[in-house]
Amino acid sequence: MHKLLLVLCTGYFMQSGFSNPVGFLSEVPKKDPLIVAKSFEEILAINEERGDLFEGDIVISHQRNAIADKTTRWGSTVPYLLTGEYSHQKKATIIAALNELEIRTCFQFIERTTEVDYLIFEVKNGCFSNVGRAGGRQTVSIGNGCENHRTVIHEMLHALGFWHEQSRTDRDDYVSIVWDVISEGHESNFNKYESDQLDTQGAPYDYDSIMHYHDTAFSKNGSKTIIAPDDKTETMGKIDAMSKIDVDELNLLYQCEVDIDGSGYTQWSDWGLCDQNCNKVRQRFCDGDQCSMWGAIETETTTCDASSCEAGVDPDCGLATVTGNLGFATSPLYPYPYKSNADCTQTIHTPAGTRIRLEFQDMDIEDYNGECHYDFLHVYDGPTDSSTKIGTYCGSSMPSTIYTSTNSVTIKFTSDYSVVRNGFYANYYAVLYADSLHVCAFEHDVDYCGWSTDGSVELSFQPLQGATASLDTGPSSDHTFGDNQNGQYLYLESSSPAMFGQRARIISPLFYAIGDTKYCFSIWYHMYGVNTGSLSVYEVYDDVISSSSLITITGDKGNQWNRLAVSISSSTPFKIAVEATRGNGYRGDIGIDDAYLDLGECT
Repeated sequence: MHKLLLVLCTGYFMQSGFSNPVGFLSEVPKKDPLIVAKSFEEILAINEERGDLFEGDIVISHQRNAIADKTTRWGSTVPYLLTGEYSHQKKATIIAALNELEIRTCFQFIERTTEVDYLIFEVKNGCFSNVGRAGGRQTVSIGNGCENHRTVIHEMLHALGFWHEQSRTDRDDYVSIVWDVISEGHESNFNKYESDQLDTQGAPYDYDSIMHYHDTAFSKNGSKTIIAPDDKTETMGKIDAMSKIDVDELNLLYQCEVDIDGSGYTQWSDWGLCDQNCNKVRQRFCDGDQCSMWGAIETETTTCDASSCEAGVDPDCGLATVTGNLGFATSPLYPYPYKSNADCTQTIHTPAGTRIRLEFQDMDIEDYNGECHYDFLHVYDGPTDSSTKIGTYCGSSMPSTIYTSTNSVTIKFTSDYSVVRNGFYANYYAVLYADSLHVCAFEHDVDYCGWSTDGSVELSFQPLQGATASLDTGPSSDHTFGDNQNGQYLYLESSSPAMFGQRARIISPLFYAIGDTKYCFSIWYHMYGVNTGSLSVYEVYDDVISSSSLITITGDKGNQWNRLAVSISSSTPFKIAVEATRGNGYRGDIGIDDAYLDLGECT
């Protein structure tokens, strides 16, 4: 199928007793043509170096007429994913196109979870897609230069089952192909389907289709490869939106009747993503026969929730101000190449009385002749970029660990319009001493910084975000980030089948003593509820847990996170065990988070 069904599809409609929900008018009322640079010509220019795409932007993974099988059509729900390499603005463009398709057709685009067949938008080399549902993970490439509304709609119509308009059987009645002007090796891009392969569904030839080639497509010298009537040449292959016939054919193919109100307008689309001014937009289209200007667009704008947007801050930069005991900072779009013309400033605040340890895990920023001239990272010892500068960094050499003198650090990343690299990634920790040996926030389900569950006891600590299930017990959020969306903590669930006196225990990685040294181990705990049991800390030598605890805390300590700290003196390698014991009822959940091991005695 292109904008055309294969013959088998027509038979399916007839056998099912389907009556067309749309009709094709000989004279379609249109909005004024919008002539833009974003045409099929641009797609071909971007894809020029590729030799493996059929008709310029189509991936052929099966036989060309596979779409004749109705199983290669999508259902009403189409799962999709957007990879993290897209900037916020490019994501907004893709989502706006999906929102438009939703309200002008019967499709519902949902973020993929476990669905086997789904679309994934990726930045590949060019703009391309399969035609119809190919099965499994199916790429829609919106590569560099393709990130505009028209191109996303064009590639999505391929993915939903459309071929190019000038491939239809009766093409020669409406346009002439100038074969001797076509670049050598590209002649097959102008092949047409015969009448036993295609059915036009009764649709008139559509010069204004968003799926039509422009008149110099695949030309070897800039001359026209497609000759159309003079009044059609100006818009052919250059219209920046779906035509009425595009919309009607898509709805006919999927047996869809769109909800149109009395004035001819569709329903409102979902709200788009927030822009840099903290506004978001939704639209509706005049697609009904009542419209004096078919396809006219109405737009509504509203202000985004301040908690999810900071006006004037590039959304790819992350929040301008971050608080908490632990987290990370990255260049925009990390681990993908950072944006050009980036200007991102982030200030990190940890609790009063702490300092910040900044540890770089990756560094790849453009280095111009050994100087941080075009792209660079500034780090400041304080709450603004007017604070004392600690250093300026670029290149690929990893900076040494940075310690601030206060509980604030400001990180400013800048890039110019050209050369982009993978950027930087740095972890930050709130520390009491510059010599912290170990910090763990228990944020990763698989690897808790080397801490492991002790399977020899009856229960296990469980990871959780947000509040525990039982009322009047347990944390409502983690300690690291202080909210119920971002952070994770570990907790002992005291509800059944847990029984009185049963324990959960985790054991640290091995710490190698430095001579006869004193250490301070600290951990944040949450013990709230009338049935709360106890929390204990033990030393572990040669994988044997000491018979007596270093410290034990018992009972309800209030609905808050508290800090436990205990000094350890050792001249041999050791581990630490943290053990929670279930009390005499279900209102006794015990949470733990943010463990530290520092040199020196606790203060």
